[in-house]
Amino acid sequence: MFDYMVIGKGLFGAAAAKYLSREASNVAVVGPDEPRDAAAHDGVFASHYDQGRLAGQLGRGAEWTALACDSINAYRQIEAESGVRFYTPAGRLHAPAAALPAPYVAEMMDAHGLVDVQHLSAGDMEQSFPYLRFSGAEDALFEKAPAGYINPRALIRAQLAIAERQGADVIREVVTAVDQSGDQLAVNTKEGGRYRACKVLIAAGAFSNFIRMNVGRSGGDKWPLPLRLKTETILLAETPGSEAERLRDMPAVTFEIESAVLNGIYLLPPLLYPDGRYYVKMGCDTAADRFQQTFEEVTAWFKSGDSDVHKEELSGALLSIIPDLKVSAFQTGRCIVTYTTHGLPYIDEIIPGRIYAAVGGNGTGAKSSDAIGRLAAKRVLSNLPMAQFEPPTIHR
Repeated sequence: MFDYMVIGKGLFGAAAAKYLSREASNVAVVGPDEPRDAAAHDGVFASHYDQGRLAGQLGRGAEWTALACDSINAYRQIEAESGVRFYTPAGRLHAPAAALPAPYVAEMMDAHGLVDVQHLSAGDMEQSFPYLRFSGAEDALFEKAPAGYINPRALIRAQLAIAERQGADVIREVVTAVDQSGDQLAVNTKEGGRYRACKVLIAAGAFSNFIRMNVGRSGGDKWPLPLRLKTETILLAETPGSEAERLRDMPAVTFEIESAVLNGIYLLPPLLYPDGRYYVKMGCDTAADRFQQTFEEVTAWFKSGDSDVHKEELSGALLSIIPDLKVSAFQTGRCIVTYTTHGLPYIDEIIPGRIYAAVGGNGTGAKSSDAIGRLAAKRVLSNLPMAQFEPPTIHR
């Protein structure tokens, strides 16, 4: 019997489990490990199966900026507590500068003390980042450290390590249903487990709505959550170790490319992946993106979706940004972006005093996951209205 159980041990769930276990002694987080063979896997997936995510402080609005600053300021403490390295403060480059309106940047700099945001001309970019080219962009904004990038796999390991050290149980199983059992909840897993809990926090990302809720009508109109699940394609360009060394100081990059096929490019320098090879990771929206609705559609995309449909355009865009990049092979990868109706994460009470949710990264949740997990844990622990929490306040 657990006082608190977190369903989903991804970025949001691992952070929430850490914060819950600081305040309570009987906490569990349940979720599967990354599958070794995606094509043969018949369970759930996650979108954090890679080595790099952007970690800029300037976000898509004041709320996301507050969440990002809150989280990034905690990175070094998380590394120190866990002994796990996941953070590289290499800065972040936004091109063109107009992608972030000047009045908004000034407001965020003043609100959060962001003193290291610089406006760069084309000449400045050429001098500071001679290996980068941005067709059609005459200027850019550069966020110096603490902006940079993170390893999402390692961040999850770090959060779970702290949670376990604080006494939390980590259960590596797939939750299929939550049943009401008297005054308690029963959490059932695909592996046959049945765990009892007083309160449950659902943080299962794109798979959250696929958990069966056998709790009568007490969830009202809050379940299932109004989520939109969009396919996302990434490009991995394999590079030699010499390129990793040459581009070792490259910042994280966002580029608002003008294209009928691609939109909103993000890019990271060569990073070492578990197969022992270095890859440059690039992602963006494409004309082939689709919204998925069912468990079968989502798992089919992860397992065998046609992410190669715009591979030529993706690789061409990458080589236009880093013209001299030495690439031995290109491959594509697949993930899902979980969008909410208002563009902010849902941190909400689903069934009063029993079931809660922390879902919806909206394509920018990884860097802000520590703050989102903290807010979710406070919501579960306190039963207070969200307006009584410390800022930033995120709600439905």
